[in-house]
Amino acid sequence: MKGNIDVQEERLKVRNGILYYGDKPVGESEGKNGFLQYYFDEEPLGNGANGVTFSVTHKILGVKQVVKIYFPKEDEKSVSFKAREEARKNANTALAGVTAVIFDAGEYEYPCKLWYSIMESVSSYCTVRQWRAKREQYFPGNAKKFAVESEMCRSSIHASLNLAAGFLKTVIALYEHNVIHGDLNPGNVLWIVDQGTIDQELRRLSAYSYSVLGELEPFCVKLIDMGSSKASEVETAGAIRDSWKIYEHVKSFLSPIFTQRKQTFADWCRFEMIETDECRAFGVEKIIGVRKDGKVHWIRPQEIAGDFFRLIGVLTLAFGMITNEEEEDAPIVLETMDKNDFYVLMYGRNIKDGIEAFSFDSMSVLQKLNKISSGGNWINWENVWSAYPFNRIDISPVLNAQKSEDENSCDWV
Repeated sequence: MKGNIDVQEERLKVRNGILYYGDKPVGESEGKNGFLQYYFDEEPLGNGANGVTFSVTHKILGVKQVVKIYFPKEDEKSVSFKAREEARKNANTALAGVTAVIFDAGEYEYPCKLWYSIMESVSSYCTVRQWRAKREQYFPGNAKKFAVESEMCRSSIHASLNLAAGFLKTVIALYEHNVIHGDLNPGNVLWIVDQGTIDQELRRLSAYSYSVLGELEPFCVKLIDMGSSKASEVETAGAIRDSWKIYEHVKSFLSPIFTQRKQTFADWCRFEMIETDECRAFGVEKIIGVRKDGKVHWIRPQEIAGDFFRLIGVLTLAFGMITNEEEEDAPIVLETMDKNDFYVLMYGRNIKDGIEAFSFDSMSVLQKLNKISSGGNWINWENVWSAYPFNRIDISPVLNAQKSEDENSCDWV
């Protein structure tokens, strides 16, 4: 038997660009349709516990925008309150660089009361859900084997690292403003491209010949559909959901690295994925946390996002060193500056701007890691360095320094 959410989603359908609820067009009254300025795409962008988001095209302006429709419920007052509060939260222009800002909201009465919000236009984008569906089409070289010597593999890794960095940069910006998203499902994460369609962008990325990796310039990512409640228990649930979703997204972004490998992404993490009786109430499959004194302690999404950004930075430098090597089987020995760079990325509090491989955007994010309490402690660095092709780099000077030196020290003399 299908749940109420599935039934509600099935009732919201698009025919010939018009939104229907059941067999009746949504509007102010019978015969007076709503959303007359928009043409709806047939397939929804995403769905959640509260509603469905659709991509629409403004008939006059010709630009894409996003409309969220809230599921109708018997308790209309609570839905109305939630819709209004969520619209106000998403209208925060301080987050305009990282969220799709809501600029209009309202409700229609026919064939039942339906609340909606309309988010800013985005010229060209795809959701992470769509990216996952398209990735193998444009990067087929990773389907069977991870081979860093392959140009197709390098193109895929370049896209994966920069998309992961863009996603993490965006959520870290939220946390810097003390905002929890609460619903980071793949339909609510938009990869923005400057021009053309996402297919044109993917063709460009997959066709580009990357002889050497090692440059981190986060792709532009925006978020939509943030939750509304600020009640403490709901805010906690939102944070727990964010931690789980951040883990799931980064695991998916980096999945090409783990093709046909015994080691998994979970092996790179120094925390557990714990199933508890409260998981369903929190809206997660498992809780990202640790067990201590017989209790489960969940880890804040700020820490997870920051440590994962450290990981993306480390992988960027490591791939750059590996693909710069002429002799594939020769061990890679760290120079003094390399040791310093790896140390501050993995553990250091003070990230300087001397890492040439990182863009200004990347360095700006790294500067925020101390503020959001990221110390690199949730990454199992030993397992990262034991994995192919990173096992070619002798990282012991950095790991030994972390164990014996103060974490603020970067003195390699």
